[in-house]
Order: sequence, then structure tokens, then C-alpha cells
Amino acid sequence: MLIEKKMQRIGAQFLADSNQEIRLKGTREFVKLLVEALKVENSFQYKFDSLPYLATIMPEDSSFRIFTFQIVLQNITFRHYGAIQLNRKNIKLIPLRDFSDTFPTTPQFTITNKNWLGAVYYRIITKKVNDKPIYFLFGFDQNDILADKKYIEAMWIEKDSIAKFGMPIFEKTTTEIIPPRPSKFGNAPSRPEPPIVKTKIYYRYVLEYRKGSSVSIKYDKSKDLITHDHTPPMDGKNKDIGFIKVPDGTYEGLQWTKDKWIWVEYVKLADKETNGEFRPAPLKDVRKLPPKEQ
Repeated sequence: MLIEKKMQRIGAQFLADSNQEIRLKGTREFVKLLVEALKVENSFQYKFDSLPYLATIMPEDSSFRIFTFQIVLQNITFRHYGAIQLNRKNIKLIPLRDFSDTFPTTPQFTITNKNWLGAVYYRIITKKVNDKPIYFLFGFDQNDILADKKYIEAMWIEKDSIAKFGMPIFEKTTTEIIPPRPSKFGNAPSRPEPPIVKTKIYYRYVLEYRKGSSVSIKYDKSKDLITHDHTPPMDGKNKDIGFIKVPDGTYEGLQWTKDKWIWVEYVKLADKETNGEFRPAPLKDVRKLPPKEQ
């Protein structure tokens, strides 16, 4: 496809040029070319294999596919671009607009394609919830100079025009042990308090961790289980600071149970099995791309 060759040239520009304005200009031109390419008859079958930095995912029912990519900005944050192409006779696109700058923390509510959180999506799995297909997207966000993020979020499409992201479907129950208070003036220590059990519901599942750490998320279809690296803080205390979290060689999980993902504190992987990792194509070397998960 001739348009794809033009996209290759523009892609090299917006990925590697040192001038941010040139990168942004190249991005706008790249998006226009992508839309033009998708207007071609039977474009839904076209794979764009020569563009490794354009991530493409499609569910098992082939009802749509999602394109996403990213560019780096001068402040070492990332802007994401994306579109959903519906599998229709005539072109039908739903643009994804990155509004991540407007969220001080990861939003725990439903958003749409018009205020998208932004990520490079690399895997999709489908579940039925209330007899309706819900698509769970695995996304990667290089975030900033200190930390990377990975997301799992639900998505569904309404009226062929609006994509919605985020559903209260991730359940995490934790138990906090309260140690006995130390003794005073020779008295015996206080009796231990009963453990505090807390259950929280999340609209999207988030992993934030130290920049460059090898953190992976994997789905085992036979067990209906998502596994990922456990990433405790290096100081053992500050659980809410992402850039000090690193994997420790153990794994957590999410088990699909009664139309919800239920958090599993510890998951043992099979001998010699490791979670494969996804990272987008390097920004300054678009020739290399890790193999896609099957």
C-alpha cells in the first residue's frame, strides 16, 4: 500500500526527531494518512506490518480493532493517539483523545473515547457480563521520567459511536494485622487487635513501578487467571509511590469469578515459567519490536 510507505517516512520523523514541534507535526500527518488508508475498501483486513510502533489489537469476534501509538514530549512525558475501527462495510472510526493530563491520579470511574486515559494497547480478552460482551484491554504507559504504568480496563462500545472505558469489576480484599501496643511501666503488652479486612472495588487495575523495571502481565485462558509481578516498595513502607516499586520475584493475580476479577494475593507459576513482558517499539529504533502475545 502506497499510503503505508508514506506513513513509514512520517513515522521515522515523529519518533526520532529532536524537535518537539516537528514530532507533533509529523504525528498529525501520520494520523491523517492512517484515516486515509482506512478509507480504502476492505482496509479492515490490512495489517500495517511495516509500522511496528503502531500497536493493533482485535478481539476474538473481530467486531473492531484498536490502533494506538505514542510520542515523547520535551518534559519526558508521553502523549498517546488512537482510534477504533469498527468492522463495517463503510468506514466507521471512533477517535481516542488523550486527556491523561487532566487526571491527577488514575481515574476510578467510567470515561469515554473523548477523555481517554491514554495507553499503548497490546492485548485484549473478552468476557460476558450481563449477557453483554465486555472487552478487557491490557495497556502500557511509559508515563514519565521516573515510573512506568500498566493498566487493565474494561471497554465496550455504544451505538457504534462511543467507546466507554472503566467498570467497577476489579475486587481487591486485603487484611491488615495491627500489632499489639508495647507495654508501659512494666505492664503486659496489650492484646492484639483483630485483623482489619478491607474490600475495595476498582474501575481499572493499575500497576505503577520504577522506570525500566521488567514488570509483566499475562493471561492464562485455561485457568481464567491474570498473573503479574508483585512490586513492593523498596523501602518496605510507601506503597503509594510508584517509582520506588520493583518486582521481587513473586506473583499476584486476578481470577475471573462470578462476572468479576477477584484479586489473588499470591500465585505460583509453573516451574521455569515466567511472565513475558511487553514494551512498545523503542522510540529511536523502530526496527525492533517484541513478538506479540498469542
